[in-house]
Amino acid sequence: MQTDATHLTYAAAIRRLGRNPRPQATGVLEPEAAAALWSALLARRFSAAQEAALLMGLRVHGESAALLAALARATPVAAIAAPAGTVVISCSGAARKHPSAAPLLALHLVQQGIPVLILTATPGGRGNAAAVLAALGHTAATSTTAAAQAITSTGLAWTALTTIAPALARVIALRAELGFRNSAHTVLKLIDPIDPIDPIDSINPIDANASAGMSGGLIATSYTHAAYRATLATAIADLGRSAWLARGTEGDPIAWEGESHPPLAWMRGTPFDLDAMAPTSPAAAVTGLIAGDDAATADWTRRALAGETAIPPAIERQAQTLATLSKRLAP
Repeated sequence: MQTDATHLTYAAAIRRLGRNPRPQATGVLEPEAAAALWSALLARRFSAAQEAALLMGLRVHGESAALLAALARATPVAAIAAPAGTVVISCSGAARKHPSAAPLLALHLVQQGIPVLILTATPGGRGNAAAVLAALGHTAATSTTAAAQAITSTGLAWTALTTIAPALARVIALRAELGFRNSAHTVLKLIDPIDPIDPIDSINPIDANASAGMSGGLIATSYTHAAYRATLATAIADLGRSAWLARGTEGDPIAWEGESHPPLAWMRGTPFDLDAMAPTSPAAAVTGLIAGDDAATADWTRRALAGETAIPPAIERQAQTLATLSKRLAP
């Protein structure tokens, strides 16, 4: 049920969104109002019609960097006790036209001693990272404790978003009903379970000693449309995140390399010069991926990890970059 304050905030926001206002410097909604609305939406204080109206309004007007940072801060995320510098790979694609190379990237990093956490929108499906991981014999961790134990024992944990941020997962799932992606899909690109902004004890009570010394993961995130490049870049810096950002492929942070959109990186919110690390000649796109079902993709991944077939050069370069950044964050 809505409180009077929530009702007034919602009514003011809908009027503003519905009148097609010119965005202010911080976006069409002030960050404080956006955060209050987002918190109420995640807590299911609105009716289905109100949720749809709000999400559509934000979709039409677009998300400013300040608004996205406010939504990320207002999103409850449970903490996973993992080493600083753990690479967080968020795979939001539920269905794809091309094979998912995210499991190859993750497992190749593990081979180099880099801890990795893979987040998927769901624990299953077909034609996505979750399906390929399952075909490789990996099982999704169903608790943050299990995820932390998996990283400690094997270097890799895979969990569905429902494990660490069930409210956000619910809003992402509305895409199937509403027919359009919403702000939750972008917020997912900004969350870091290794160092969440506001851990929620009701989701995952964590021991203070278990999380002591954690200084955050390295978010491997992506965008598909050029307009999101600058928006996400500013939001990452505003949130003080350590991140690697590139143009992705169908919801996975597997880079499409090119002169017009080279990857960007930050260390705890400060821009990091990737060119100073190991300049490489950009490729048009990731190459070497095979067409086929999830089992075929899993088999190709196994052979690539075993050295029986070549890892695509773009993925190799991406792995090297993420490994170098991760080691800079490790104590």
